Amino acid sequence: MPLIAITGTPGTGKTSVCRALGSEYNIINLNAVIERRGFYTGIDADRGCLIADLHRLAEYIRREVENSEKPVVIESHLAHLLPLQPDVAIVLRANPVVLASRLRQKGFPMRKIEENVEAEMLDVILIEAVELCHVIYELDTTNSTVSETASIIREIIDVEVRGERGADVTSRKESLRLRFRPGSINWLKYS
Repeated sequence: MPLIAITGTPGTGKTSVCRALGSEYNIINLNAVIERRGFYTGIDADRGCLIADLHRLAEYIRREVENSEKPVVIESHLAHLLPLQPDVAIVLRANPVVLASRLRQKGFPMRKIEENVEAEMLDVILIEAVELCHVIYELDTTNSTVSETASIIREIIDVEVRGERGADVTSRKESLRLRFRPGSINWLKYS
């Protein structure tokens, strides 16, 4: 089965969008798996988070992909970092001002908000995804509803991994890749 990575800075909408995708996909929240299955090597005291064991996590995901009857969607700010190449990586983005507001609403400490806003402004996750993955889409969730973003992701998955062929599918794929190409979002225009 195909493997789709939905990644992005915390607060860009990954979990909400994955909930909206529904039951047609095998959706795995990597952060929950890391914690529940103990796939971590320690705790980062400065950041107050677990240090993921990406190799053990990748083996778990590999088995899930082999045994799944549906496309597997992994969701986390780490999804693109596994030593397991996704068929498609979708990087969710959000305007840094909106992102800061979302993270405050989630109760993030100021230090974590600043760190994540800086990462978003500097395209950290996008750059990592471009370096590690072959097919990357970049979606701005700032002014989109969860259902709108989920609809775009379904369309991306359909043209990229469903195995459909034909001129219409090729044309839709080219159009989507152009519309959501990596590097198409620039937060500098807001500064």
